[in-house]
Amino acid sequence: MSYFNIVAQTTENTVVTEYEPVKTRSDSYQSEVALEKEFIRLLCEQGYEYLPIHSEAELIANLRKKLEELNGYTFTDSEWEWFFSECIANANDGIEDKTRRIQEDFVQVLRRDTGESKNITLIDKIKIIIPLAKPGIASVSIFNFLTAWEEFPWANTVINDNLKRTIPIAISGFFGQHQFTQWGYVFALSVFSLLPILTVFIFCQRFFVAGLVNGSVKG
Repeated sequence: MSYFNIVAQTTENTVVTEYEPVKTRSDSYQSEVALEKEFIRLLCEQGYEYLPIHSEAELIANLRKKLEELNGYTFTDSEWEWFFSECIANANDGIEDKTRRIQEDFVQVLRRDTGESKNITLIDKIKIIIPLAKPGIASVSIFNFLTAWEEFPWANTVINDNLKRTIPIAISGFFGQHQFTQWGYVFALSVFSLLPILTVFIFCQRFFVAGLVNGSVKG
């Protein structure tokens, strides 16, 4: 199996370099700490960011930073203290209430120091759902296109205009019941009918393949 190091990464492309890992066999017991460090190293090689957070204060500070980046707004200290204590970590809310807020009510109202109000988005569902759903959307699009492009019985029943019928109907017209079949036209149209399918698959194959390997587990 080939291994790759990430050299550069954007939203559209990833530049990697292949390397041959040094295979070594451990002669001693590997502690849980060592396993955790190795796991973190592997995640960083895949492009994940490691944040050395060791306290609750650092975790809250990182949350504030990410919310400011998401909403394009900089909290004042008093605004953040109120927003965090009332909308994020309200002492009267249990885990179910906080989970429901993230899932269903993820746009909260901030009371600014000037007396104005501003909507603050806790999570960007588009950036979370769409990347995860891309393989599924591509796969469904390919199969739906194949179904529509190769439709025969329904198109043959309801469409009376020969110019609007699907290619399988046109191909069937070259099969004669009492005369010879025009195989040249049959094969020519068959090849022609594959071109749009190949075009769609070429543009969607990276999402299609990603959907196949995302759930795979190395054995």
